[in-house]
Amino acid sequence: MKTQKGFTLIELMIVVAIIGILSAVALPAYQDYIKRSKAAEVVGMADMPKSMIGEYFNVTESLPSTATVGGFELDTSSQYVSAASYASGVITISGTIDSANDVGVELSATIDGRIIEWVCNATLGTQMLPASCR
Repeated sequence: MKTQKGFTLIELMIVVAIIGILSAVALPAYQDYIKRSKAAEVVGMADMPKSMIGEYFNVTESLPSTATVGGFELDTSSQYVSAASYASGVITISGTIDSANDVGVELSATIDGRIIEWVCNATLGTQMLPASCR
């Protein structure tokens, strides 16, 4: 009697089918994750200006009217950020994640006593933004 070694063709086809199904489910989820991380980078470009505005507020007890008055520049060095501006407590950042998705964020400063709270308003691409900005 001869013993059989290895896998049958049916078993190999089942493994290939399972791998195909898992890939079909994982690929769109991964692409969505990549888009969300790019949008998070766009929102993250406001972190430095927010801290500089906070320092300015702690010293003067008012918000700077422009970025120059506040002593900071808005960084647009990210490949996903196309424009950034600041005026009277509002940071506006817009960017492009890919050819089909643009993202835009407005961060508005609200003052509660001696505390600055930032309210995030998405102008474009809300489904891609971090949970704090949706």
